[in-house]
Amino acid sequence: RSKHKRQLLNEEKSTERFIGFHRLAINGISEEGDQPITLQDAENEVNMICNGEIYNYKQLAEEYDISLTEGCSDCAIIPSLFLKIGIVETISKLDGVFAFVLTHSDKIYIGRDAIGVRPLFIRKDSLNLVVSSIAKGCEGFKIEGETQQVPPGTLTVFNESNTLGQNFSQTKWWKLSNPHLNSIQINPASEVRKLLIEATEKRLMSERPVGCLLSGGLDSSVIAAILAKRVENLKTFSIGFSSDSTDLKYARLVANHLNTDHSEIIIPYEKALSAIPEVIKATETTDITTIRASVGMYLLSEWIKQNTDITVLYSGEGSDELFCGYLYFHNAPDNKTLEQESKRLVNELHLYDVLRADRTTAVHGLELRVPFLDKKVVQFAMSLLGEVRTPKNVKNMEKIFLRQAFSDMLPEKVVWRRKEGFSDGVSNLEKPWYKHIQESLPEEKEVSDVRKEEKFYRQIFDENFKDIRNPVPKNWMPKWTNTDDPSGRVIEAFDES
Repeated sequence: RSKHKRQLLNEEKSTERFIGFHRLAINGISEEGDQPITLQDAENEVNMICNGEIYNYKQLAEEYDISLTEGCSDCAIIPSLFLKIGIVETISKLDGVFAFVLTHSDKIYIGRDAIGVRPLFIRKDSLNLVVSSIAKGCEGFKIEGETQQVPPGTLTVFNESNTLGQNFSQTKWWKLSNPHLNSIQINPASEVRKLLIEATEKRLMSERPVGCLLSGGLDSSVIAAILAKRVENLKTFSIGFSSDSTDLKYARLVANHLNTDHSEIIIPYEKALSAIPEVIKATETTDITTIRASVGMYLLSEWIKQNTDITVLYSGEGSDELFCGYLYFHNAPDNKTLEQESKRLVNELHLYDVLRADRTTAVHGLELRVPFLDKKVVQFAMSLLGEVRTPKNVKNMEKIFLRQAFSDMLPEKVVWRRKEGFSDGVSNLEKPWYKHIQESLPEEKEVSDVRKEEKFYRQIFDENFKDIRNPVPKNWMPKWTNTDDPSGRVIEAFDES
C-alpha cells in the first residue's frame, strides 16, 4: 500500500539499522496495519517487519492475554508474543507462512516459515548484514559474502555486541520428523480430506477479494472444490498457450461442475516466449522446469491483476511432493526409497515450486495461498508409509487416496486424470511447451536441445544478476528415469488418455 522506512541508530555501538517495507495489505488494510511494527518494553524498542499471514493470531492473542490494536494486521501478534514468551517459543507457536526480521536491544532475529512459502534472502560478512524478500535486494552493497536463501524452518540470531561474523547462530525450529502412522487405525482418505478442508478454511482470512488458480489437474481442482462451497461466486482462472491446451479442457470441466465464475486466458506462444526474460528476472532462478512452469503462472497473474479486483489466490502446490504424485514415482525401486525422495522434495520446495508460485504472483501484487503446505497436512503426509503413497494398481494411478477423498466433489474425468505438469499442460498433446522453447533458439552443434535451453536461461540470468552465482544447487530432475529432460511427458507412465 505504501513504502515506509525507519532508521535506527544505536549511537553507543555506532551501529546503523535501516528497515524498509513495501506492503501488500491483505488483513488490517488501514494505516493501523502498516509496518514496521514498533513496540516498547521496559528498556528497549522492538521493531519488526514481516511478509506473511498468521492464521492463528486471534487464538494466540486470547491465550496470552494480548490486546491488539483495532485494525492491526495479523503479523502484529509476533512482536507482542515475543515480549511475552521470547523468540523461540513465539516462532514455534505461529501457524502460518512468514519471513520476518525483528530487532530488540543488540539482537536481530530472522525467522522463516516451516516450508519456506515466504521468500527470504541474506547476505553478510563480519561487519554487514542485508536481509531481503528478493535476492536482488541484497545486491549493490560492498559485502564480501554471497547472497543465500535463509533455510526454511530456521531461526537466525545476530548479536551486535561483537562483529556479526562472530555472533551468528542458526537453529532449526521445525523438522520433518513424524513417526509412521498405524495404517490400521487411520483412513488416509478421510484424514486428508478433513485436514485439507481445515487448511483451506483457515486461509480464507482476508479483507481482499479471493480467487483460485485452476489447471484442471487433481490438486488445484481439490482446492477449488473446497473453496466453491465456502466462497460465493468463486472466481477461477486457467491459462493455455493454445485453445486446445490440455489444462484448459479439464479446468473447464471442473468450473462447470462447481459452477464457478471461470476465466480462460489463451496466450499466443510468441507472447509466452517473449516473456521468458521477465520471468527469469522475477523468479531469480536458472532451473529449467521452474522457468517453463513460471511463464504460464506469470502471464496468468499479470492478466488477473490487470482485469480483476482479486488480490488473494489459492493453488495446489505441494501435493505431488507430499503424496508422491510425480510420474517418476511409478519407477521408485522400493517404498523406503520413495519415502526418502518425498522428504527430499518437500525440503527443497523453497528452491523450486514454492519459489515459482510466490514470485510469479507476488511480482504482480498478488498473494498466493497453498493449503497443501499447511503444517498439519505436511506432518500427516510425512507420517504415511511409502506403501500408502506409492502409485497403485487401482487404474495404475498416483495419489490414490487423495483422489478417493474428493471423488464426490469433482468430475470423474478429473478425479482420474493422469498427472500432467503445469509446464506441459499449457500446451496441447501434439507439441509440448518445452519444444516450442527449444525450437525458438538458434541451433548449436553437438549441444542437446535441453542443454541449449539451459544455456539460454543462464545467459539471461547472468545479464541481470551480478552477485548471485548459484541460485539453485541443481536443476530439478526426475529420478529412476532414463532422460535428460524434466518434462513429465517424457516419463513412460504419462498417458493423457
